Amino acid sequence: MTLPSRRRHSRISSRSNALRIESLESRRLLAGDAPTFVSIDAQTVEVGSPLHVPIDAADQNGGPLTTMITVADPDLVEAIVITGNRSMRLSVADFGAMVFQMFEQRAPRASGRVIALAEAGFYDGVLFHRVDSDFVIQAGIAAGTTNEGSGLGAFDDEFHPDLQHNREGILSFAKSTDDTNDSQFFVTEADPRFLDFNHSIFGQLIEGFDVREAISETPIVGGGDESPVSDVVITHAEIFSDTENSLVMLRALAPNIETTATVTVTDAEGNATSQTFTVSTIDDQVNANPYLLPFVSPIIATAGETVELDLRAFDLESDAVAYAGQYVSESFDSQASLDSVTGRFVLIPAADFVGSIEFLLGVTTATGNGAFDTQSLTITFAPTPFVGSLALDATSDSGSADDDNVTNATSLLLVVDGVSVGTTVEVFDVATDEVLASATATEATVSLTIDVADRTGLVTLAARATSGGQSSDPTAELAITLDRIAPTLVRDNDVVHVFAGEAFTRVLTSDESATRWSLAGLVEGAEIDGDSGELTWVTGSPLRGPQTVVVQLTDVAGNVRDEDFEITVTSRYLNPQDAFDVDANGAVTAFDALLIINVLGRAGGTIELPGFDLQPGAVTTLNQAYFYNVSGDTAITALDALRVINEVGRRRNVLPTSFESIDAAIRSASDWDADGVESAHIVGNLF
Repeated sequence: MTLPSRRRHSRISSRSNALRIESLESRRLLAGDAPTFVSIDAQTVEVGSPLHVPIDAADQNGGPLTTMITVADPDLVEAIVITGNRSMRLSVADFGAMVFQMFEQRAPRASGRVIALAEAGFYDGVLFHRVDSDFVIQAGIAAGTTNEGSGLGAFDDEFHPDLQHNREGILSFAKSTDDTNDSQFFVTEADPRFLDFNHSIFGQLIEGFDVREAISETPIVGGGDESPVSDVVITHAEIFSDTENSLVMLRALAPNIETTATVTVTDAEGNATSQTFTVSTIDDQVNANPYLLPFVSPIIATAGETVELDLRAFDLESDAVAYAGQYVSESFDSQASLDSVTGRFVLIPAADFVGSIEFLLGVTTATGNGAFDTQSLTITFAPTPFVGSLALDATSDSGSADDDNVTNATSLLLVVDGVSVGTTVEVFDVATDEVLASATATEATVSLTIDVADRTGLVTLAARATSGGQSSDPTAELAITLDRIAPTLVRDNDVVHVFAGEAFTRVLTSDESATRWSLAGLVEGAEIDGDSGELTWVTGSPLRGPQTVVVQLTDVAGNVRDEDFEITVTSRYLNPQDAFDVDANGAVTAFDALLIINVLGRAGGTIELPGFDLQPGAVTTLNQAYFYNVSGDTAITALDALRVINEVGRRRNVLPTSFESIDAAIRSASDWDADGVESAHIVGNLF
C-alpha cells in the first residue's frame, strides 16, 4: 500500500520552511520556574485551510499545563486551543520518540482504529517501511509480514474540512484505493495538499520533529525502492493523556492581512510563559477536490421497491461538482440512473428480484479535471414479509389433549405457517414485545423452539416476518397456559367411614378443574369415574380398620399426583360413634350388654359374620338398629358383652368382680323385654 508519488507546486514548497518547528532545547523560552515551550515561528495561514500549530511545552516539575491563545485582531484570524483528545507516543529504536495529538473529535473512526491497534500492541515491532525524504515516512504493515494488515478489515475514508495536509507532521492514513484504510499511516515531511480529502487525517505531530527529520534522512535502498537500508523499528506505541503539550488551530477569516497571536502556557501554581508571533493570511493556494458526504450502505428494500438516494458532496470552495456511478455487480435487469448535477440516484429493480446489487458512486469537479472521491453502495432487495399462523406443536402440548394449549413443558416447539421465504420470522411476547426466537424462512413453514423454564401461567405469543426493515402484520395471538403444578385432593376433616359389606360412594374433588381421576393401584371392588371423580367401593365382610385407596389425579397439563385416600371399615354392628353404645341411644349401660347376651342366647352362642354383615348366615334375629359387634372383629361373642360391662364399670369407676355381680348388674339394669323375651336374663355361659 503506497501513497501517490509526491507532486510539487511552487507556491506549496515555498511555504514549507515557514511551517517547520524544530525541537531544539536552545530554542525553548526559559523563565525560571515557569513552564517552557518551543518557540513558534511566524505562521502563514491560507483562507479555507486552517493551520494546526504544535505547542511543545514542559513543566519544570512535570505538572499539568494550561494553554491559552489570543489574537490581536480576532475578526481576521480565529485561534482555538484543540482539547478533548488523547495522544500517541511512538518510540522508535535508535531515533527517539514522537508524540502526536489524535483528532478524536473530528476523525473518530480513523483515530479510533489507530488507538485500538496501539492499545492492542499491534504497532510494537512494526517498521517504517517507506522513507521518502521531503514527502512522507510510512509505517503500519503487520510485524513479520511483507504487506499484511491488522485483520480488522478496511474502513471508509473520513474527512473534515479543518483537516488538510498543509504542514509537516500531519498523521494520515495510507491506502491503495478509496475506503481501504486499515493499519498503515504516514507522517508528512512537507505540505502535500494534493492529498487533501483523499487520505484521512487523524493526528498532528507535537513533539519529536527532530526524530521525524532524522528518520526521513535515513539511507534507503534506492532505485525505486524507498525502504530504509537499516530497519527503522517502532518499539512501542502508547496511548496516553498529554497534560503538558497542546495544539492550537489558526483559521484565516480574510486574506492578505498580518496580525499577531500570543500563546500563554500556565502551570498549576500560576506560573506562566507567553510568546507572541506573527500571523499572515493569504488566499487559498489549492483548489481542493470535492468529497462525498457519508450515506447509508447497505440500503435494505423490499422486492419490487424503487430506491431513491440523494448524494451530497462537500467542496471547500463551493465549486460546482459532478456525480457519476457504475454497476459493480450484475444489473439483474434493474434500471439505474444518476443525475450528474443534483446527485439524485434512482434504482428500479426487476419486479421479482431478491438479492443485492452493488454500485460505485463518485463525485469530482464539474470541469472533470479533478480526482474522484468514490463510495460503494449496496442495495439489498428482500422479499415482502408476510406470515400466516402460529401454533403450538402437538409434541409440546402435554396432557390428555394435544390441542388445548395447556402444557407443563419447559420448552415449546412453535410452528409458524404461511411465511414468505427469505424473511426473518420472529416469535415474540405480546405483553413485552420481547423477541423469544427467530429464524430465516427457507420454506413456508418454520419451526422455532423457545425456552419457558422460568415462566408460568398464561403466556400470549404472536409471530411476525421481517425483511428489508419492514415487518408483516403479526399472526393471531396464541395463548398458552404453562402449568407445572399437579392437582391436589381437596379434603375435609371428617373421618371417612363405611360399614363392612356396604357400598361406599364419594365424589372426590381437586383444587383444579377438569381433573382426570384414576386409581394408582388395583383395590378389589373399588372403582372411580375418570371424569366426575366418583369413587365407589363395596367392601368385603372380613375387612376392618383403616383401608387406603391410592387415587391418581391428572390435570389438563399432564401433571400427575398420587394421593392416599383413607376409608375406615367397621362391622355393620359396630357403632362408629361409640363402640359400647349398642342401642345407639347416646348412653352406655348394662342394657347394652344385655342386648348382646340375648341375641347370643337366641343364636345358640357365637355369631359368625361371614360374607356380608348384612346377611349373616343362619342368623335371622339380629336387630338392624343395634350394634352388637363391640370388638369390631368378624364375630359377635360373649366377649362383646363383657367389654360393655367393663366399660360401664370404668365409666362409673366400678368394675364387677364376679359373675354374680355381673348378673346382678344386668338384672338391676332392666326387667323389660328388650328383644322379645319375657324377662331379661343371662342365657348360657359368658365364656
